[in-house]
Amino acid sequence: MTAAVHRLVGSPSPRPWGGGRFGSVDGVPVGELWVSGDEARLPDGRTLAAAGWSERVPLVKLLDVAGVLSVQVHPDDAQALRLAGPTGVGKHEAWVVLEAAPEIGRAHV
Repeated sequence: MTAAVHRLVGSPSPRPWGGGRFGSVDGVPVGELWVSGDEARLPDGRTLAAAGWSERVPLVKLLDVAGVLSVQVHPDDAQALRLAGPTGVGKHEAWVVLEAAPEIGRAHV
């Protein structure tokens, strides 16, 4: 059996802290470019779900940050089930920093 290969199109997400490398939407800089996930889009505009993809797709985002971000804490699968019921799914998060300006790289308290 041969697995299908799908090219995904990044979905811009405007954020007030966006750095502008990904452009802007209605004057707000794009801070996140969502390149995969359940709402990922194919070049023809369909989501993977609309194309018949039945598996969950991990969310991958590229961030362009021009300010300080807050730390977020997400539930694991067990807590998500307790909080949201049978559709609850936990969230794992990892960051890879590709580039940081010296003034942004310092911890802010």
